[in-house]
Amino acid sequence: MSTTTEDRRAERNEALRRILEPELGEIDAKLEDVAARMDALREEREALRAERTDTVAMLRRIDPDNPAYAATMGRKPGQKAKPKPGDGRLVASMESQDKVEEWLRAHSDNGLESGFYAGGIMKHPAVGELGLSRATVQAALKNLAERGILRLDRMAVPEGSRGSAAHIYKLTS
Repeated sequence: MSTTTEDRRAERNEALRRILEPELGEIDAKLEDVAARMDALREEREALRAERTDTVAMLRRIDPDNPAYAATMGRKPGQKAKPKPGDGRLVASMESQDKVEEWLRAHSDNGLESGFYAGGIMKHPAVGELGLSRATVQAALKNLAERGILRLDRMAVPEGSRGSAAHIYKLTS
């Protein structure tokens, strides 16, 4: 680019800046006012939410059976709670329970004498025969214990686990 073109461009930019500067100052001032108003409205909203929470909590203590004060537990208004299977307990089908029981009896002399848990069963070399998920195996073990086929031997942190205790079961017969 030649010097004259650059000079013309610089002159044009300077002229535009002089013309628009007062308007830009007004726009900046308006934006600052809007931002301050938004901050004030946010603070007011938070105060109203806290007041509403306290009021609903007091009303819930006074009349706990009134559905108008029912807790939504983080759901949006009008959004229904997801249904739990049964009463929320782990439940495995009878077919899955029978499958797990048969598998346990077939492999009871193969490293399961000291007890077993769902995670340990899933690590067993013959787990492929079972064809069930860990959650289903865990539910089946709990259901088998409730039926008296297994007994809860102890709670323990299994070797190589990340520190959470597991239900260790044994066959009753």
